[in-house]
Amino acid sequence: MEDYLADVYYTPSHPSAFGGVEAVHRAAKEDNKRISRREIRNWLRGRETYTLHKPLRRRFPRNRVIVSGIDSQCKQSGRCQCFLKNKSRHKYILTCIDVFSKFAWARPLKKKKGDGIVRAFQSIFREKNRRPKKLQTDKGGEFLNKTVQTFLKSNRIQYFTTNNETKASIVERFNRTLKSKMWRFFTAKGTRRYVDVLQDFMKGYNGSYHRSIGMAPETVTKLNQETVWHNLYGTGTEMLSEMPTFRFGVGDPVRISMATRPFRKSYLPQWTDEVFTIAKRIARTPPVYELKDYNQDNIEGHFYEQELQRISKADHTYRIEKVLRRRTRGGRKQYFVKWKGYQQNSTVGYLTCLI
Repeated sequence: MEDYLADVYYTPSHPSAFGGVEAVHRAAKEDNKRISRREIRNWLRGRETYTLHKPLRRRFPRNRVIVSGIDSQCKQSGRCQCFLKNKSRHKYILTCIDVFSKFAWARPLKKKKGDGIVRAFQSIFREKNRRPKKLQTDKGGEFLNKTVQTFLKSNRIQYFTTNNETKASIVERFNRTLKSKMWRFFTAKGTRRYVDVLQDFMKGYNGSYHRSIGMAPETVTKLNQETVWHNLYGTGTEMLSEMPTFRFGVGDPVRISMATRPFRKSYLPQWTDEVFTIAKRIARTPPVYELKDYNQDNIEGHFYEQELQRISKADHTYRIEKVLRRRTRGGRKQYFVKWKGYQQNSTVGYLTCLI
């Protein structure tokens, strides 16, 4: 079986060369070979040419952000940058959205410095006399600096960042909506000056009907938040479903998808050269995993099954990207090399390099 599959897969003139499971299985049936799809899939998991170039799945169900009520959690972004040419020199917009009510705020910024971020926060908190219990952002330095962190702690706001590639998806979606409206305004008025009308846009956004909550964000209050909760999350019975089924086991070797690079050409490798290990399985809907690298160091964040690809031990080929130094010790040649896809360099012997 091994020889037959290798001949089919690696022969460029064969119709199923470098194909997927179905292509190779179809060739096996035509040649009257009794090889199952499962056997072919397991064989392909041991081939770098398959595992590195396997197509990605970019859209799939993710864990829901469930909050208890209004002002429980806000998501923040300071990266809404598209207005570089305007007389007021406000290059950035700090945007913030309440996860529960979908009520949003926006403040223009000249620079993404700590003092400016704090002033924007103070203005947001004063507007409706509201402040969140939790604040989530990406890992931008504008939020992690000492000035901002001190301000958040003094206001007893629990701060945390997101590690997922989709970032703070709710606020990013709001950013797209805001920028879309503003660019249409620029086209209509023939100007890039937005500071004077920014709050008008926010008034329109917060007064518009949102399908997810069944009303406009500005109408959500403590009195009707129970209705909003049911509109967002239903009765809650679906949250008490059976334990999820895990596709991977602890200790399985996996590659991580490169979905964080949205404009990466599809014919280039779509998965990491580095091989990681499943360290922990977390029962959520859908389930997620924690990983460790080759040195048994924990990898930040959680990963969905669609972001991981299990490989077999036959695929553990460590490729050398560059020989950095050469030396001879005890009559034997040694090489200090950079491994392709790995951060740590190391010294290896000549025979190891050939393998």
